[in-house]
Amino acid sequence: PLPTIRAAARRARDLVSDRTYRQEWLAEFVEDGGGVFRGVRALATVPPGTPPADDHVYVIGVDWGRMEDYTAMVVLDVTTRRVVALDRSRRVEYATQRARLAALATRYRVSTIIAELNAMGQPIVEELLRDGLPVRGVTLTGESKPVLIDALALAIEQQRIALLDDPTLIAELEAYEASRLPSGATRYHALPGMHDDTVIALALAWSAIGRVGNSLRGAFG
Repeated sequence: PLPTIRAAARRARDLVSDRTYRQEWLAEFVEDGGGVFRGVRALATVPPGTPPADDHVYVIGVDWGRMEDYTAMVVLDVTTRRVVALDRSRRVEYATQRARLAALATRYRVSTIIAELNAMGQPIVEELLRDGLPVRGVTLTGESKPVLIDALALAIEQQRIALLDDPTLIAELEAYEASRLPSGATRYHALPGMHDDTVIALALAWSAIGRVGNSLRGAFG
């Protein structure tokens, strides 16, 4: 029935980003290119070096890299929904990357680490689990990645997250694009010559909000 469809559309407007809503619910033609994330700079209000708070809950999102790509680790304060720390490195041995992640997790006493499993991610995650870190692996696919990115885009549109005032994070978010594939699916990607490691790490960290939030009995409102 038409009223049911309209009600579903209204609910969807609050659950997906503006781009996805226009494309999937309004059947609009959304041109390729253009920024996926809107209003990034206005949300980049968290100063670098923000210390951990004893009564806050923290999570980390991790996107692995080694030679050409960077490894990015983004710390998100679940209690305030603020990005409070970022560790980014390239051409660093995996053992050193694990040590850096362990140090970050210890400092912020993180409850969950959401780490990419693609490529070299699986053996690294297995090592981290053996070390006793609270890691959950996520395989990024053509289906799962758009869901993660769209959730982050919605959070930024609705100003439900505060971002770290970091030039690399800001630049990568502002330069992130979406392209339509021949199949009709949407491909999210960095501009040529740029990277998206901090974007993916942030999206993974944000995906933990629901998991952690459910265990905190509505503490976030």
